[in-house]
Amino acid sequence: MALSHEIKVDGVRAVLLALPKTIKNVFVVFTVPEDRVDNYKLPQKAPADEDLTFGTYKYTVQQFRLVFSNRDLLSIAVPYTAAL
Repeated sequence: MALSHEIKVDGVRAVLLALPKTIKNVFVVFTVPEDRVDNYKLPQKAPADEDLTFGTYKYTVQQFRLVFSNRDLLSIAVPYTAAL
């Protein structure tokens, strides 16, 4: 959740417009390697709720940080093969 990685309103808007209209809340989860946790302590800049209002639809965006060990992160991000 580094300050240098902003959640851009246009990207969020595109995702929201593609979702069913029954969805009102969006949770952004950032996966962080445990050895970099000190670099990702603060929430990122995110669009304000008023920036995510389309007609009568109003959305709320919340952020969460999920910390993984490097081994766990690699096991879910890259399929394991014995050839590696």
